[in-house]
Parts: sequence; structure tokens; C-alpha cells
Amino acid sequence: MRLYFHFRHTKPSKKIQAYLEERVDRLRRFELKPVSCDVTLKIEGGVQMVEMHTSGNGPVIRAHGEGTDFFEAIDVAMSKLERQMERKKAKVKNHKCYERTHQGKLDQLDESLSLPGEEPQEEVA
Repeated sequence: MRLYFHFRHTKPSKKIQAYLEERVDRLRRFELKPVSCDVTLKIEGGVQMVEMHTSGNGPVIRAHGEGTDFFEAIDVAMSKLERQMERKKAKVKNHKCYERTHQGKLDQLDESLSLPGEEPQEEVA
């Protein structure tokens, strides 16, 4: 996964970048693996903010976190990002409708073969 860091109104820090890389590696456990992640770290009015945008095979997912320091803001944004990715994974996992599955089609075929008012015939041995 590619990480792109953008620092606004603050100096780049190797410690923060290493912490972010460690936290973003946890996103690999989801089926919708992000290919790239843009991280913007900024300070506005004494509040430290983190904005994360992940893109990959699926939709773009965004998360925003605020805190007294960048580590707290990163944790807030990561929890939001993980929650959204879990929700997307559940949607993809359960996307099939029963009527379109193999068993559902067989059940529909069985229902269409029997005529109303007829009882099933027993085989004579």
C-alpha cells in the first residue's frame, strides 16, 4: 500500500509517519484492500487534525479525526476508517440474494414443476 503524507502548518515527523504506517498495515485484514492512502496532518486553532482518504478496488473511504495530539487524532480516524471498511466488507460478503444462488434456483424449479391441485405420484414397485 502506498502512503502519501501531507503536513500543513506543521513540520514532518518520522515518529508520526512510522506510527501511521504501523496503524494502516492493520487495514490489510479487510477484503477491500486499499491501494493508496492519502493522509493530511494539520493544526488549526490549536487542534491537531488528521484526514485520511483510502482508495482501491472499491469506493473511496474518508475519515477525519481530531485530538490534542496527532497520535490521538490518528487513533480516532483509524477507528472510523476500520468501522467503514468492516461495513463495506459485510456488504460484499452478503451480497448474494437467495433466489440467485444455486439452491434458490433449484427450489424455484421444483415449485414450477408441480401443478396446483395435484398430489405427488407414488412409484409402484
